[in-house]
Amino acid sequence: MKIGYKFLLGFILLFAIGVASVLYSLQEPTGLVLQEQMTMKVGYLPVVVNLPLFVALENGYFEKYNLQLNAIEAENPNHIVEALVSGNLDGAGVLAYPILFVAEARYPSSIKIFNSGDETENNYVASIIVRNDSKIYSIEDMKGKKVGVYTGLVQVLFLKGIMRGAGLDPEKDIEIIQIAPNMQLQGLQAGQYDALSTVEPFTTIAESKGIGKILVKNPRVIYIQNPFPSVATPLSKKFIEQNPEAAQAYILAMNDAVDFIRKNPSESKKFLAKYTPVSEQYAQKVVLPVFNKFGEEDRNAIQKNADWFFENKLLEKKVNVNDMFGNSSYFVGS
Repeated sequence: MKIGYKFLLGFILLFAIGVASVLYSLQEPTGLVLQEQMTMKVGYLPVVVNLPLFVALENGYFEKYNLQLNAIEAENPNHIVEALVSGNLDGAGVLAYPILFVAEARYPSSIKIFNSGDETENNYVASIIVRNDSKIYSIEDMKGKKVGVYTGLVQVLFLKGIMRGAGLDPEKDIEIIQIAPNMQLQGLQAGQYDALSTVEPFTTIAESKGIGKILVKNPRVIYIQNPFPSVATPLSKKFIEQNPEAAQAYILAMNDAVDFIRKNPSESKKFLAKYTPVSEQYAQKVVLPVFNKFGEEDRNAIQKNADWFFENKLLEKKVNVNDMFGNSSYFVGS
């Protein structure tokens, strides 16, 4: 009887472990592989915050889930939002929060966001740079000057936010000049504007090639919010609803990329040379933001950021960031 009792207990224990393993695998569908290969169209800009997308492409993480990705370089973030809303794109690497706030206000629930990125005191991508011979020595000296930003709503809003945080009026105290992303540094060098508000890798390129120097390092953290919610990975809600497994595969691949970046930051930076204007020689000097997987974001900080933009009249309508984020119910098996 004792042997039979112990045998029965052992059997029950093994059975319970087996059931628990099955349930866990259903709750954590990291082993998802699409039964039939699907294709996604995603947009991106050639900037450092899209590093998870670049890593996922180069390391074959999308193929791991049987997802074929068509990554399309866009001219500016406005075009990506328009394409997401119209259905011409299924997703993007990342977009900055201000344009996502605007999109939510204009096209409620059309776009859902997942993974994200933040800027902190040590991890950031934004800077204001000037020519090496510039007589501008502080942000206050920018009053009455022309300031360049790359084309699109995002960098304009960021610059206006920085100016307001520094006590300047962006509508009166500076003249904002928009220019194509790949012409930013040439414009500064040619004197089209007195300062350039930009992001990595353009700051590193400017310093490394002697084009300019940093006037203000990390201005969004200094003048707007610390830590600063920077970007998030958007997917079309229509695409999610019609292709939940493909959407899940995309996010899982991006999660794999975040894990790789955390473990191998130097190796990850090498991929910037293929997708951004920075050379492999200078890529290692680039500062990376903090990349978050879905669920690791600080939504209170993001809501505070949205409220700040609204209160400073940089956003037409208040938004609830919880409404912007996707949730596990979109995904099969979660």
